[in-house]
Amino acid sequence: MPALPNVNKVLRAVINWQVDGDTMGATVHHWRYTGSQPSASDDVAIAAEIVAEGDSAFGGLCNAHVGMNTCTVTDLTSDTAPEGTGGTPWLGTRTGGQLSPGTAVVVRHAIGRRYRGGHPRSYLPLGTSTDLQTSGLWTTAFQSAVDSAWGTFNSVVVGAINSITAGAELVNVSYYKGFTVVTSPTTGRARNVPTVRATPVVDTVTGHTVALNIGSQRRRNRDA
Repeated sequence: MPALPNVNKVLRAVINWQVDGDTMGATVHHWRYTGSQPSASDDVAIAAEIVAEGDSAFGGLCNAHVGMNTCTVTDLTSDTAPEGTGGTPWLGTRTGGQLSPGTAVVVRHAIGRRYRGGHPRSYLPLGTSTDLQTSGLWTTAFQSAVDSAWGTFNSVVVGAINSITAGAELVNVSYYKGFTVVTSPTTGRARNVPTVRATPVVDTVTGHTVALNIGSQRRRNRDA
């Protein structure tokens, strides 16, 4: 598969989570900047701040089997732009029964563009059994706590990036538009292959909401 196109002055942060012993869980977020390019050591510092603020914002919302390990920040401006990994691992402190590894809180991000699929989302491995309503939803108190935590987390990360460069903001990066139907000459089966944009579309995230419905990341259930 060919490499995805570059995205000018955008940092990709891949946060590695530990979810019930599985250290391969991850969430991916993007922040754009307008100032000078951060160095590799700057990226390490940003990554460390992301993990530290993750502990501050989300540590009290994760049980003792869930937490962040490290974060890798990559500048997507070019194939040779700086990259750095940092962060001190932590585990949550929230009391309550353990949920299945695939259980997630869905943070919906608002952007100014409409497209098929709706809007960008983040699936966070937060919560315990005490945060569930009998109806199978998150409690409104937990929803409110996550909403506040995400807002604080993003604000602190933006501040950390701005301390190194300028103009930081959370963004959504769209690499694909439409698809091509490709039929296998061997099996005769057709599949939709997404079409890569020549130039990715970068949308500013203007706000967020936290869903009451419980989300799922099925791949996190692999070791359950």
